[in-house]
Amino acid sequence: MDGELRPLRTDDYDPSYDINNLSNYDFEKLTLIKLEVESELHILAKRLEANKADMQTPLLSSDGFPRSDIDVVEVRTTRVKIIKLKNDLRSVMEEISSRLLSQFQTNAFCKTLEISQEKPVPFAIITEVVSNSPAEFSGLKVQDKVVRFGDIDATNHNDLRNIAPLVKNKSSIDILILRELEQISISLTPSSNWPGQGLLGCRLNQIR
Repeated sequence: MDGELRPLRTDDYDPSYDINNLSNYDFEKLTLIKLEVESELHILAKRLEANKADMQTPLLSSDGFPRSDIDVVEVRTTRVKIIKLKNDLRSVMEEISSRLLSQFQTNAFCKTLEISQEKPVPFAIITEVVSNSPAEFSGLKVQDKVVRFGDIDATNHNDLRNIAPLVKNKSSIDILILRELEQISISLTPSSNWPGQGLLGCRLNQIR
């Protein structure tokens, strides 16, 4: 009948998790907890629906007394449980999101590490080193292959055009070269205080 209260589930829900120790659960368990909480929320929503109520339904009549057509105590108790479980669900989702983000960052780091450990790609070769030049004093030799010139590498040298502005604006440039099979780090200091022309005293040709 329309005015009759519908029977509701009276058993108490006993969660299988400790909301204060979510970090102790593995990802699979967190996923199961999420499903568990969502299932219980569905049951509680049905409990409210059986009382023709929701989270906003007024529980007092227009004259300020508890409504007689609703089990006010049951609805209030159910609402409290729903609020708690929604907070639990939020905490579980935050923990899951944190785990996913951490895994993503770990994968990204491993990928970066993998790339950094790949065989170096030279983009230029030293074809001339002038005597008594900054290049010679730095230790550069003909046939050295340039892997990195400051922050310039095979991906951004722009047909070597980006090297000249860097040389003009730097007091010291860290260079990574490949000499035969050995990687060597060299510090090159551009200077105009030497007998020859230019700031380096060497010639680079692009490796194509």
